[in-house]
Amino acid sequence: MDDMNALLAREACQRLVTAFVVFVDSGQGERVVDLFTPDGSFERRGECLSGQEAIRAALRKRSPQVVTRHLCAPSFIELQGADRATGVTYFQLFRHVWPDGEQPGIGPLNPAEVLGEYHDTFHRTADGWRIHARVARGVFRHGG
Repeated sequence: MDDMNALLAREACQRLVTAFVVFVDSGQGERVVDLFTPDGSFERRGECLSGQEAIRAALRKRSPQVVTRHLCAPSFIELQGADRATGVTYFQLFRHVWPDGEQPGIGPLNPAEVLGEYHDTFHRTADGWRIHARVARGVFRHGG
């Protein structure tokens, strides 16, 4: 792979990482699902969601009272050939749950709930680069 194609592949994978957190945080579940390959998986909090339908079902369960923001460091992406790549992204997760009946607004700024890592495998498909597997691993959690 020449330098320009390698740069474009890394940029496409970085865009998937960024789009994932923007779409999750803004409640755009269908757009999150579209970032994955049809047989993609997302593992978080000890649960592995296998396939787009499982990811979709989990996102639909998310309460509108839950507000999150993910802050991510730039990803370290390594190409594993023309159609495969892996990446690691450090993230902080801020989260607030509004009491039932309260309209979400500006919440309190509490410490980050978790400092973690996304471990990703990306595949190039006929529709472009997609996340094939994402594993979210907590490293530090507020309050131990």
